[in-house]
Amino acid sequence: MDLSNIKISYSDIQKHIPLSWQEIKFAVDNNIIEKSSFVKHAVYILEEGIPGFDIVLELSILDMYDDVTPYVSKLIQLEERECEECIKSKWLYLILWHLYKNRNEYSNPLEIVEDIYCEFDYPQSITGFVRYMPSDEPDLGSYEKNEARMYKKWASYLEDEKLKFEKG
Repeated sequence: MDLSNIKISYSDIQKHIPLSWQEIKFAVDNNIIEKSSFVKHAVYILEEGIPGFDIVLELSILDMYDDVTPYVSKLIQLEERECEECIKSKWLYLILWHLYKNRNEYSNPLEIVEDIYCEFDYPQSITGFVRYMPSDEPDLGSYEKNEARMYKKWASYLEDEKLKFEKG
């Protein structure tokens, strides 16, 4: 997966949606977030009584050059196994959420959506705001109006998906 044109920070995401070790590993393995996110997550969740407290404590004091693999592997084993499609779906949402929230920082966000659509194997859930996909809706008479409709569909997708993943 190559989403190097999108810079997502762990701290931005952790305030929005809770993540598992498996989900963080998927994102690190696919260059969505930095490897340092493992240590940042350990620091963020560190409290007595969490599963693998001693492992999380050790991980939280590592620096960016230490090998985190043994710690993360142990912590993943303590979690209930998640399906890869579920993890992928969550990261699709998080990437699109981040991009939408920061769309003014990108010259052409809808072009990036097209790249994301390809990288995530053409998910049906986002075809409504992929510009080159045919629409069942009538042309609104101008490029600007049609594009505005795509942004509304994007926002609607984010609202619907957030309900699946939000805290609480």
